[in-house]
Amino acid sequence: RVTGSCGTVTSTARTLTVNGPTAIISHPSAQFIGAGQNASFSVGASGASLSYQWQRRNHGSSTWSNVTNGGVFSGATTATLTLTNVPGSLHNTFYRARVTGACGSAVNSDEAALRVISADNGCGGSDPLPNPPGTSCGTCGTYQCSGSNNTVCVGSTDTQTDPQNCGTCGNDCGPNFDCLNGGCICGFELCATGSQVCCDCFEFSPTPSFPKRCAFSNADCASICSGMFEP
Repeated sequence: RVTGSCGTVTSTARTLTVNGPTAIISHPSAQFIGAGQNASFSVGASGASLSYQWQRRNHGSSTWSNVTNGGVFSGATTATLTLTNVPGSLHNTFYRARVTGACGSAVNSDEAALRVISADNGCGGSDPLPNPPGTSCGTCGTYQCSGSNNTVCVGSTDTQTDPQNCGTCGNDCGPNFDCLNGGCICGFELCATGSQVCCDCFEFSPTPSFPKRCAFSNADCASICSGMFEP
């Protein structure tokens, strides 16, 4: 309002807006979900012309990286970050929002953890296993539990020499027979008088009555071990 010698005039009214500094007023909360479920993190902020950027760090790391939309992530530049069909590999990751406004510096929310609890992995634990128990490994071997969150290969063998897996897995040559070059052969039978081993089985000769027949190496052994095998 201006007054002069010739009268008074009043200017047009205008509004003065004073923006406060950018501030976080509510922080994201930790999320506990099962593998394949959804999760979301939200932040509340005050200030003018606010923009948002969600960030993530891995367990054991102090480095934060910006989250981008795609895959399981959406809303990476909004007040709510959404994760859809979350895999077990994101277990123990951490999230925070970085908020920028018209006044003051950018501010960070507190971090919030994501815990993805997987179904029983077959060994009594919850961590996903790259080699689940019971799956094949090596030759004729299988992965078996070693603790609650680990498996090791057990039973891998050489089918050229293993009499229980001769030539192919599960082909058992049977008692007194060995495996040579992937085929069942007569083994060494302890047929003795005192401490002297007498019989040396050397021939594999299948017959209807003796599917795995051992032939003795000489007549002396045949007489001592009479009846043990068909000579």
